Amino acid sequence: MNKINLKYNFLIEIIIIMKIKFIPLGSFCHPKIFLRNEKIEILESLPFDFHSSPNFYSIYHILKKLSSEKNIIHEFKEILYEHDFNISKNTELAVQDNYDMYFLHFFNINDLKSRPSNYPCSAEFLNYSKIKEVQDKFSKRYLFLYDILNNTEDILIFLRIENFSNPSWNEDLKNCIEALQLFKNPNKYMIYSQINIDKELDYFISGKLNFDYGIPVLFHKYQFDESITVNEDENKNFSKLIQVYPNIFNLSVYLKINDILFPFYFDKENNFLVKINDINIIYKIVEFNDKYFNVTYQNKNLIFLKDLNHDYVLVNDC
Repeated sequence: MNKINLKYNFLIEIIIIMKIKFIPLGSFCHPKIFLRNEKIEILESLPFDFHSSPNFYSIYHILKKLSSEKNIIHEFKEILYEHDFNISKNTELAVQDNYDMYFLHFFNINDLKSRPSNYPCSAEFLNYSKIKEVQDKFSKRYLFLYDILNNTEDILIFLRIENFSNPSWNEDLKNCIEALQLFKNPNKYMIYSQINIDKELDYFISGKLNFDYGIPVLFHKYQFDESITVNEDENKNFSKLIQVYPNIFNLSVYLKINDILFPFYFDKENNFLVKINDINIIYKIVEFNDKYFNVTYQNKNLIFLKDLNHDYVLVNDC
């Protein structure tokens, strides 16, 4: 199993020079609420925020389609029930879409042409003007997400925090990461919390990220729920999970290769730089200081010089 043990034993500390953006991949609302409460980017609403998506396939099917079509238009199948699971206790509608995602907070009883005698019922009871309004809202959010996923200048940390038991977690995760790899951003990372994952994968037991899925995955065998925003202990537990990657990036060296910055783990014991999102790329350090790195890789000597932006930029490839 491909893993890297990230011990914080570095020669120098580098301030993060790339923007870290957290992107929730559904399940339930509260991971996004947590990010907003803590003012952690991205604060703007994204397409998978504030839904119930217990079917992980909903997310990766949408991502695959988004990669090729650049936008998504939701169609709605059924109104499942009425509820008041919101702060204001207004009567809202749970509406299932064509990807089996549940829109809990975007329709209410005022959006009905007439009140059905019972639920579930056809989405044809919804006013078309309201359907069009919700479709347009999410179309803008998907365009925003598409741009983020193809921006090569940011570090993207995806959050799939499942508040349910998922026996198919392994296959679901593979499919999701395959979909994420269709986008251009080269610095993608995943946090996956699910009660069914194997115990030895848990980062807080192994101390290791996992590289078996194509991008680094921080596993946590735990079932978070709505209490992450109201219960002090659960809030601290979730905050600890969220902070792992920023702590790693704070103690990384950033090298610019072909105009793209990549964080590298600094292995002081072995005098190596290891690319954090691909542990098969290991640079042997020949010499370094705060102005440059001189390394070898695949029988080549690579020189990185610090520029005016404090980036270590590759200036040769020979």
